[in-house]
Amino acid sequence: FTSIYIKDGSIKKGLEGIKRFPGFYTMVLVFLIALFDPVLPQRLTSTLSFLGSVTIILAIFFIGFSINFESRIKDFMADLFHVTTFRFLLSPLSVLLLCLYFRIEPGALLVQSMMPPAIGSTIIAAYYGMNYGVAANVTSALTILFMVGFFLLIYVFRF
Repeated sequence: FTSIYIKDGSIKKGLEGIKRFPGFYTMVLVFLIALFDPVLPQRLTSTLSFLGSVTIILAIFFIGFSINFESRIKDFMADLFHVTTFRFLLSPLSVLLLCLYFRIEPGALLVQSMMPPAIGSTIIAAYYGMNYGVAANVTSALTILFMVGFFLLIYVFRF
């Protein structure tokens, strides 16, 4: 939901935007189902499971079709630099500091904090009329960088 908070530079407009985003209602519904644990009919459960599986595949196709090479390389590199700085430096550093403060083993949390942006960031950008092509490009580039970085962390540095 980060992108909707900064839409048009207004938190109020961003919060109003949440009401229009179907993913928000889905998360609320899933939370309520998990909280109250109602007995759902098997037909409904199997249908929702199938839709969940198809949604991931469709989202990956959307990312692939959204990748474009029309933007200037300078603009792309600037966006990539900003997201990479947050994703690979600031986010892991803040997680590491919190883990040290609370005396928690940082292993999995540190890796999770460096994961590339989710597929949803491109879909959310498209939904709100933002530049979803840039979001797809950055997500794809960071996924590749994460794979290389993760390999280096595990096999070269023995982390």
